[in-house]
Amino acid sequence: MILNQRRTLFASLGISLACVLALMFFGSWGGPRQAAANNGNGQPTLTVRSTPAVPVLGDTFVVTLTMSNPLTSDLNNITVTQVLTPNLAMTGHITYSGLVGGSCATEGWPCSGKVVSGTSAIITATYLVSETGIVGRPISYTTTITSGDLAAPLVQPEEASAAVVGPAFGLMANLKATDRIALGDRLVLTMAITNSAQMPLSGITLTQQLTPSLTAPMVVSSGIDGCTTLPCSNATIMSNTTALVTATYFVDRTVGQAISYSATLSMTALSVPVTKIGITGQVGRAQIFLPLVRTAPPPVDRYADAWQRVEVAPGKAVKHIYIDQTPNQCAAGPVAQQLLPRTILVGTDDGIYRLIHASQVDGAFSWELLNGTTGADILQIMRVNNEYFAADVRNGKVLRSSDDGANWVVEDLPGNRRTYALATVGGRILAAGLDGLFIRAANGAWSRDPAISGAVFSVAAVGDVAYAVQVGTPKDTLWISSAGAPWQRIGQLPNPANFIQSLHVSAHNPNVLIGTVGNGVYQLSGNLLTPFAPAPALTVYEIWRDTQGRSYASFREDGGLRRINADASIEVLHTGTTMNEERLFTVKGYENAQCGILMAGSTQGGLWLRRLPE
Repeated sequence: MILNQRRTLFASLGISLACVLALMFFGSWGGPRQAAANNGNGQPTLTVRSTPAVPVLGDTFVVTLTMSNPLTSDLNNITVTQVLTPNLAMTGHITYSGLVGGSCATEGWPCSGKVVSGTSAIITATYLVSETGIVGRPISYTTTITSGDLAAPLVQPEEASAAVVGPAFGLMANLKATDRIALGDRLVLTMAITNSAQMPLSGITLTQQLTPSLTAPMVVSSGIDGCTTLPCSNATIMSNTTALVTATYFVDRTVGQAISYSATLSMTALSVPVTKIGITGQVGRAQIFLPLVRTAPPPVDRYADAWQRVEVAPGKAVKHIYIDQTPNQCAAGPVAQQLLPRTILVGTDDGIYRLIHASQVDGAFSWELLNGTTGADILQIMRVNNEYFAADVRNGKVLRSSDDGANWVVEDLPGNRRTYALATVGGRILAAGLDGLFIRAANGAWSRDPAISGAVFSVAAVGDVAYAVQVGTPKDTLWISSAGAPWQRIGQLPNPANFIQSLHVSAHNPNVLIGTVGNGVYQLSGNLLTPFAPAPALTVYEIWRDTQGRSYASFREDGGLRRINADASIEVLHTGTTMNEERLFTVKGYENAQCGILMAGSTQGGLWLRRLPE
């Protein structure tokens, strides 16, 4: 009926007026055109996809939307919003392509822009899977696009991922319900927590409960920071790591009943803590004809009385050994005879390697080449707060890792051709280089310190005092800076010593030990440079000093490894080995009743290990 009325009106007004009215009615001069009115090539569409299908706590959850515009006209002033349940934080800015004149809110929605006719826009948002109680819940999301050029908003109906997966948690015990147990036995409970995410998991709480209770356990851990006693809270597990926390209890209180035990993992991402339980057999009274403890011989400590030589990587020289000196950081696990400090890194002439501890009795440890270090010739590794730094002598750079050593990036020292040593003092990081002394600013940029000219071969620092070795002819010069004051010249070695190979400082002893080229060990006491343990014709590459005032020095061939006691008497430690036939470049130690160790590395690729000698 309406159409007939329009035709009558057109006829009465004439052909030209009818054309004008038709144009006005069909939108040429009227309000906004609707997408359906120009649908010569189909309707605009919205497609939304998410990955991964099964989100992992601590990983990322990526939502990608594609808007296609098949119309013959552009879609102007579109607005894109997305709602997630639960509401997750983004890991960075939203990325997009095909959105002309596009813009997005800072790390959030909405996004706006134009989608040109016959094209598509792709918008990607990346979220961090971390929220209170998120484990066990799916992540649902809804996306909406509006525009005045659309007949109606494009809405992607709510979709959801699979339930979020949290860290795997297990509990292992050495005593089973069927075992006969006597007073004096040990109950060893090992908690295994697997973080399969690409980022560390923080805020972890671990507890254990025994009924009846036993004396507080001895705890060793690996792969987890902040859990050296139980219970522990606010601990952190590194990415792609299975952390082990082993508690050893002595069965010293219970007779005639079993011991039930439980272990609990708690964190805010878990709506309910995860608990594992178990029970032992009954603890019997000691019998006269039975031993009080198990008679199985203890495992042989392969490092107790003899040196063991291993290779980190065939054909690669060992230039530096880093051992985390945090007290009581022994590696957990079942291999008591191989107990070593938890964190050991080795710098070689072709990358940095991390020791991977043995996982089964009589198994061997292995080495992992750390990402981003291939081709680097490492002379020193140190840790400052939560970052590692390494001196790359071959390329004149410094390597840095902010993820516990998993990945390393290069930092440039402007105009420097060789990097020899690193030190940290007063919140600053110093680097000794062929082309000067360099200082790292808070923003990560390095600059040359003009106070000391020429090549600087070594730096060392303890407390608020730093030392630097300026290369010279005919003698090197030692410099000092206290509490951030300008560098002051100390002086040069007395004859016959001329050149300084290494510096060693210790919080346990104010004297600086100086390894020389061809003249053994000297010391700086106050401002006086004097011989400490002179050894004609022997060059000292590195020195490590224990808390008892004993110093361990690695010599190039054929000096081997020697210990210098507090009274300056010298002991040869390489007897019975071929260690003195290799050029020992580095020596490090770790003091601990369980996993104390002495390690020396050579340019021939040998890494020598033994317990600290008495």
